[in-house]
Parts: sequence; C-alpha cells; structure tokens
Amino acid sequence: RASYGGCKPGKLDVLIGAADLVAREHDVRRASHVRDKLVEMAHLTETIHGVGLAASTKSARHDSGIWQVDPILANVCKHNVTRVPYEIGRLAEDLAGGALCTLPSLADRQHPELGDALAEVFGSHARARALRLLESMTYGAGAVPLRIECMHGGGSPQAQRIALERGLDWDAKVQRARVLAGLDPDDELALADDAAR
Repeated sequence: RASYGGCKPGKLDVLIGAADLVAREHDVRRASHVRDKLVEMAHLTETIHGVGLAASTKSARHDSGIWQVDPILANVCKHNVTRVPYEIGRLAEDLAGGALCTLPSLADRQHPELGDALAEVFGSHARARALRLLESMTYGAGAVPLRIECMHGGGSPQAQRIALERGLDWDAKVQRARVLAGLDPDDELALADDAAR
C-alpha cells in the first residue's frame, strides 16, 4: 500500500503537466485562481508521495530479515490515494474548461475543408493534444490505471480504514487527552520532575 505513494504521484505529475500546458495554451496561466489550482494539485500529489516515503522510512526489520513498512502510514498513504487523484482530476477538468468535452477529433482538424475553420475556433495543435491527454487520463482509456486502480488496487478504501482502526493505539490518544484536560496526572512530567530533583 505504501508503494502507491511512489507510482501514483508520477502519473499525477503527468496530469498536472497536461493541465498546466492547457492553462498556458488558454493564456490564463498567470491568473491567480489558475495558479492556485495548479499549486493545490501539486500539494496533494506531494502529500501522497511524502506519506509513502514516511511509511518506508519508518519501516522495521522483521525477524525473517525483510523490512516492513509502517502499517499505519502505509494505509494512510493508500487511503489518500483513493481520494486525492479524483480531486486532482476534477481540478484538471476545471482548468480545461468545456473544450475537454467539445473539442472535435484530431482527424477533423486535418480535414481539408474543416481543418482551418476548426483551428480558428479551437486553437493550436498543442492545445488540442494537451486536451486529449487530459481527456484520456480523466475519462478515457488512461482513466482506468489512474482512477479505478487508485480506488481498488491494494484493497478498497474500507480495507485501509479497518487496518487503521485496528492498528492505532486509541487508548493512548484518550490518555493524552485526559492528561491535557487535567483529568489525570502527567506521569511522564512527574518522572522528569523527580529526575531533575
């Protein structure tokens, strides 16, 4: 599950690049709301990558000699992968605008009678190719390895939630809250005070 923190960000980087290219082709790349959406896409992607790295960094050596990733962070990573790519795809679709679903085929752009008229209305060849890449990754054949695999590869979202519920130390969280709420003494603080005396 932690490995999704490595492979999916690479695919998402391609989607971000395509969205950025479309924004440049639309000549809106400098608009603050466009930049903000691109930054959000990058932030979400790097979050997945960072949690995947953290799961590996906090791995522990098993008696057999293999290294096991941190199970909590691995499941957090994969659970984010079941959500984040959908938001990044939505932001890419937003940046693409309606042309994502109304752009004529690339073959029509090469038609001897229609090509010039379509180029005037629908812009450059680079814009059309970038939109087609976005379309493929969010709705077309490329959406399967990006979106569907993100949802169910390595276990469905509920599998990660079950692993998190079982793996987290809930009592420790409650105990820390009780200490901070003044309901229980802070034994660690008392030990530190005793050691200082």
